[in-house]
Amino acid sequence: ANAQQPVLISGAPGTGKGQIARWIHLHGPRASKPMIIAHHRVSLARQIVEAETGSLILQEVGEWPLTDQKALLEHLRTGQGARIVATTDQNLEKRAQAGFFNSELLALFSRNRIEMPALSKRSSEFQSITTTLIAELSRELAKSAPSVSSQAWTRLQGYDWPGNRRELRNVLKIAVTNSQGPEILETDLPQFGYDRT
Repeated sequence: ANAQQPVLISGAPGTGKGQIARWIHLHGPRASKPMIIAHHRVSLARQIVEAETGSLILQEVGEWPLTDQKALLEHLRTGQGARIVATTDQNLEKRAQAGFFNSELLALFSRNRIEMPALSKRSSEFQSITTTLIAELSRELAKSAPSVSSQAWTRLQGYDWPGNRRELRNVLKIAVTNSQGPEILETDLPQFGYDRT
């Protein structure tokens, strides 16, 4: 968070790349400055200026046109103004080899890269991630944060979550909404998994 170099956060869809990008901004020296999430419909050069001394978050940087990538590279070469935090679920090395991504820009991003693993590869953190999401959702829904019954834990941990953190969050939001007591019961969980229609 305290570094000033650009950051690239890569990983499969739903792994929480956007949340990590926001965390980097909110826990760094630019936290009081603007944080702008860039949009393809607006000139990237203009958005860089609007972000000023804050942070500019570029979601799916691999999909930005080469002209915008060039403008971004020129900004990064100056070392002034907005800090760039980019996310992608694409293999940028392959895109650069095919001529769809600027190789100099890739070299700059590769200096400070965060790889977000799939939720299925984070089994040791699953309970902590789930508990954090339940607390976050409970605040959002203005409810007391429930614990999770052992049967509900068994069901949650028995699935590999191909939709990653986003899919887990959606399931937990319904479960927190459905819960009536101090615990999320198995019956509070919606249908999820490969056998759902």
